[in-house]
Amino acid sequence: MNPVRAAGRTVRMRLGLTLLVAACLVVGAPRAASSPSGTPTEAQNLLVRLINMERTARGAPPLVLDADLCEAARRHAEDMIASGYFGHRSPTLGTLASRLGRLGIPFRKAGENLAGHTSVAGAHKMLMDSGVHRGNILDPEFNRLGVAVVTGGPYGAMIVEVFLCGQAGSPLLAGTGR
Repeated sequence: MNPVRAAGRTVRMRLGLTLLVAACLVVGAPRAASSPSGTPTEAQNLLVRLINMERTARGAPPLVLDADLCEAARRHAEDMIASGYFGHRSPTLGTLASRLGRLGIPFRKAGENLAGHTSVAGAHKMLMDSGVHRGNILDPEFNRLGVAVVTGGPYGAMIVEVFLCGQAGSPLLAGTGR
């Protein structure tokens, strides 16, 4: 069994969730922040830059953005918005390990951070202010990253970060400094 570290398993986010609930409610279908070509969006690139800045400032290697992990993150964000929940275990898609397995993504270790916020920078700050979430961001064993920023839901946008240690999927070089 692959070890999976999922920070903040329930809605008990000690990151000011009350403030997040006050964020604007966006009505309509979830809309992924991704371009039709599948290239990373500005929001994804910003999130990757912020994560890699934190890592390199503390001596951890930068993460490589992975298209397959971005797809896993996007599907989970859209599922949370469509199904009206916030959590690491989807009532329809299961755990992170089962979601990665369903997409055929092999790994030795995986982690996931979730945030609902109106901005990428605000979500990143909240995650860095939480010890468990910060642990995923800074874990030197992780070498690949997938991120999704999907507009919708009660927070304005659903942000999912998937961290992976293991085999490479489909690398995207945006935000990696290459």
